[in-house]
Amino acid sequence: MMDIDNVKTISFGDSNKESKHIAFCCDEKYVKYVGITVSSIIDNNPEEKFAFHIFVDLIGQDDKEKLQLLASISGSSIHIHVIDNKIFGRMQLPENSGNLSIATFYRFIVPAILKDKAKKVLYLDADICVCGKLNDLFEIDLENKLAAVVEDFGEKQINSATRGSERLNLSRYFNAGVILFNIKNWNKYNLTDKSIKMSLEKVYTMADQDILNILFKDQVVFTDEKYNYQCSMSNELDNKKWEWERDIPDDICIIHYICGSKPWHSWTSNCKLVKNFYEPVLRKSLWKDVILVEPLSYKEMHQAYRNCKLGKDLMAAIYWYFQYAVNKAISKIKM
Repeated sequence: MMDIDNVKTISFGDSNKESKHIAFCCDEKYVKYVGITVSSIIDNNPEEKFAFHIFVDLIGQDDKEKLQLLASISGSSIHIHVIDNKIFGRMQLPENSGNLSIATFYRFIVPAILKDKAKKVLYLDADICVCGKLNDLFEIDLENKLAAVVEDFGEKQINSATRGSERLNLSRYFNAGVILFNIKNWNKYNLTDKSIKMSLEKVYTMADQDILNILFKDQVVFTDEKYNYQCSMSNELDNKKWEWERDIPDDICIIHYICGSKPWHSWTSNCKLVKNFYEPVLRKSLWKDVILVEPLSYKEMHQAYRNCKLGKDLMAAIYWYFQYAVNKAISKIKM
């Protein structure tokens, strides 16, 4: 069994038996985005009391103070679990893993840390905006199951290479950005040790997501996509089928901004799913002064150009197209 005694916890506020437990795993630079997601949960579920758990290797003083204030204002508790990377530092991520960091594997210890605190815990990625009630999700019966999940976006694609079910020879494949864990059953089958062992033995195409799909085979409840509504702004931009014009169903509860382009990137500012949902939460939150990330790669610059074009900002569109063309040419010369 992994030694979890080395995990140090900083708590702001107290949880009780009525608290709904929600967990996040991230590195230091993503804590602010977790704070925004937490704010979206509190805003849309004012009658609920939550216990938020943030698993992180480091945390800055500014984010720590804001989380403490948020706990005080909301009446929910916030617990920061500081991870020793001694074990996780030996794990390897797949090539071209983009925004992923070693922190993605922290979720393997979440049910072990919380085994005496809750029966269920909802794990959420940091690139999420909650825009509805979570009560019905927590009420899903997991008595003989390991988790409640939602099918992965890639399973609906024409290209079979994107379908995890075919890669791993599974009947179905879920997205690991939203998982309601059955804590008792996870620990009953010693899945913390098993998942860590798998991640040390092999590099999986989709990292922890593949590992969890393998371990959870036929032991999950597949629930409605409204609890993990996955939108890939990167894919839509690249394929000229813009996410900007998408209208989402009224009952959507959790928006998940998957793939490379995120709602904190400047080149997604004209996306309806960002403007109508994420930005209002951001502006009201304690992280309202967070600076949007600007494009660095030529591909991101091209997306910035298309974003500006959509927003009818002609001068900015010309600027980013010029930057895109120059940087793409430079990258080809260096190859």
